[in-house]
Amino acid sequence: MLTNLTVKERLNLNVKAYDTGEIMLSYMEGGDPSARPLLLLHGGSSRWQSFSSLIPDLIGKFHLYALDLRGHGRSGRASSPLGYRMEDYLSDVINLIRYIIKEPPVIFGHSLGGMIALMAGASYPASVNSIVVGDAPLSSDVLKVHTDRQREMTERWRQVAENGTISDIIFELQHMHISSPEQKEPVPAKDVFGENHPWFEFMAISLSQNDPKMLFSINYHFDEIYQAYSGIDLAAIECPVLFLQADPEQGGLLSDKDVKKATELVRHSQVVRLNGIGHALHMQDKDLVSKAIQEFIRQMDHSF
Repeated sequence: MLTNLTVKERLNLNVKAYDTGEIMLSYMEGGDPSARPLLLLHGGSSRWQSFSSLIPDLIGKFHLYALDLRGHGRSGRASSPLGYRMEDYLSDVINLIRYIIKEPPVIFGHSLGGMIALMAGASYPASVNSIVVGDAPLSSDVLKVHTDRQREMTERWRQVAENGTISDIIFELQHMHISSPEQKEPVPAKDVFGENHPWFEFMAISLSQNDPKMLFSINYHFDEIYQAYSGIDLAAIECPVLFLQADPEQGGLLSDKDVKKATELVRHSQVVRLNGIGHALHMQDKDLVSKAIQEFIRQMDHSF
């Protein structure tokens, strides 16, 4: 993965800020202003730089925007844990579209970002051109199971986000036990990725910029945080949607059952199954993800 500095230097990206009147949002903008807008929404606990590997493939074809969600990256923090409801994230995204982008963009949302993108398509259909959903859980049941499974890790992340240095967080991440296809029992992450894998530094910086209240809300206010998403009306989405499904055997969260239901409800939808790729998607294999996004947009241009 390219570092933040390298991406900005090589691709002439600009990091800007927008005050919604409630919160300050930090976002990246780059590419040809006359090209089609593409908005990138990262996953939970991450930041816009999670798309660093993908941006070089896209910047020559789109006017790119990438948002740091509230409580993430350089964006502002909510006043309480209940300021991280899905409708709060959605409000920020719609504000950015209306007052900064100023035309309906293609949205590629990974995980949490994909959930927000679907809510935007369902609630504000005139504000969204098309959506690429990157392995976002579609049912509250799947989301609840995933949250419960990650509960201990999320709490530890909250503690290090609040008190740890970057070095402290890297050490924690290296020694965090994770599942590996080659091992029967969870093993330290450094034994799976290698001690010097760049993900450790990237994620340590991300966690150091997380609002601990945001991480607290995931564990202790699940129902309030995700209530609006659990009631989403997928049939209300009018724009084309591509579901990028990670391999369930590699930790993908978009189940076959949910994909079948979603494609029955969303009128203009298709699915690309990325076998052998886990939930990290573009951070694991950016070429496959880039190809799928660009092919979807080409097909959409010929069909609509």
